Parts: sequence; structure tokens; C-alpha cells
Amino acid sequence: MSIVVVNEVLDSSRSKGSARVLMIVLAEQAGEDGLCWPGLTRLARRVNTTERNIQLITRDLEDMGELIVDYGSGRGNTNLYRVIPEATANRLIQDLTEQLERVKNSAERVKLSALLERVKLSAERVKLFDERVKPSAKRVKPASPEPLR
Repeated sequence: MSIVVVNEVLDSSRSKGSARVLMIVLAEQAGEDGLCWPGLTRLARRVNTTERNIQLITRDLEDMGELIVDYGSGRGNTNLYRVIPEATANRLIQDLTEQLERVKNSAERVKLSALLERVKLSAERVKLFDERVKPSAKRVKPASPEPLR
């Protein structure tokens, strides 16, 4: 468990409602790198929702860029989750870049490079999500329904 990741979720995650609760539950179980692999049943029980809703929320969080999921890659074929709200993403990009500079093994370099690209892409998604949400909020105009005649 990493209190650092929990605090980063609480401070910088843009998720709301059940998605935010899921992010906190995942962050509770994650290490400093934001990595964890709880089962769907456990997540559904902790978030107090259904397994199907966890799957839907997970996809939404992936679209927002705050979560990376490797399906079936965790222990016991569970999903492998990487919790990366904005603050964690920035820290993780820096750590991965430093690790990449130190690693000599080509197979490990390829793995680290791929992970670094996924984290950078996720961080970019967070920025794009912000830009996509803000303009749409400006376009919404309150309107009353047409009166019945």
C-alpha cells in the first residue's frame, strides 16, 4: 500500500463518484509505482457496486487517462492496474526515464520504453480530456421546455 499514490489520487484525480472511489481503492492496494492486481469481485465489493459496473468504470478511467489496464496480466489472471492520476504520471515519467538511462539489458529497455510511452500517452489523454470537457460545458445553455398548448 502506498499512501503517496492515495494522496495523489485525492489531490489530482479528475474522476468523480464511483470512479473516484475505485481509484482510491486501487491506490490503496498499489505500490509507489501505482501497480496493483486485485480481482473484480474484490473491487466490486469495496466500491459497493457490480462487477459489470467496475468494468465500465475501468474503461471510462482508461479513456480519461488516469488508469492503465493490462487485461489478464496480473497474478491468477487478474487484471493488472496502474493508477496514474496527473501527479503520479509526472513522477512515474521521471522515474522511468531515469531507469531507462541506467538499464543496459536490451529486453528490459524495450519493456521500460513501452511502459514509458504508455504513461506519456495516458498523461496526454488527461490533458485532452480536460480540453474536451471544458468547451462542452460552455456550450450547454439552460432551456425550459416548450409550454403545452
